[in-house]
Amino acid sequence: MERELLSRAQSQGISLISAHPALDPELAGLASKCRERGIITHLLLVRANRETHGAFGVHWLGRERPPYEQRAGFYYYWDAIGIAIAATNERQRVETNFAELRRRAFWDRLTGLPNALALEDELRRNAQTMPLGVLALDFDGMREANTAFGFTEGGDLLIRAVGRGLAAATTPGEFAARMFTAGDEFAVLLPGADEEAALTRALEIEKQLDELTVPETHRTLYQGASVGSVSRLPRESPGQALGRAIEVMRRRKLARRERRS
Repeated sequence: MERELLSRAQSQGISLISAHPALDPELAGLASKCRERGIITHLLLVRANRETHGAFGVHWLGRERPPYEQRAGFYYYWDAIGIAIAATNERQRVETNFAELRRRAFWDRLTGLPNALALEDELRRNAQTMPLGVLALDFDGMREANTAFGFTEGGDLLIRAVGRGLAAATTPGEFAARMFTAGDEFAVLLPGADEEAALTRALEIEKQLDELTVPETHRTLYQGASVGSVSRLPRESPGQALGRAIEVMRRRKLARRERRS
């Protein structure tokens, strides 16, 4: 009985009752059998967002179906289940949409790394982190690549390559980000790294980026990356430490250019 009602209810997307064949003329035979046995079955579908999420049956044995006032209890329970499922689905949808919006807002499309907003957020999260190593890096060759190939196939291609290389060079617990939407500067946060550890990581990452594989057409243009490192000082904010790292990086970049000359 329940199986037949459930099958028909699911196919039509409505709840059915065995004693009411007017809802489905094909239920006439079943309704007759139920009356002979003194059974009334109400099959209720639990639906939300136009989908069926479950079902339950209510049976009256040897008696007529009671008036609505006596049935209101399980109708309320039925409605509450549907509302709860709909609310849960809506919350999950909102959470999924919010997560996607946050991902887009904190993600640099060109490199796939966290962007400037994500970097600011991570700096705030490390407001109490001591020691905190901070690296800033920039690479040489973007201007020349833009001149030779245009922005998309020139500088942007190198920025993507460096972004991938930086992501591969960092280890779990280290946070790498592109500092600005336009430009070739990146930052890495190293929680727990003192001055010596930060310098060691800067040299390691610089070496890996110097040896980065780029398209053959760009090999003579790409001149590697310069990485500056500091460790946060007492009473210094993470943002101030990043500013010092940028100054160290710029001095190192100038020194590397002079050596190449």
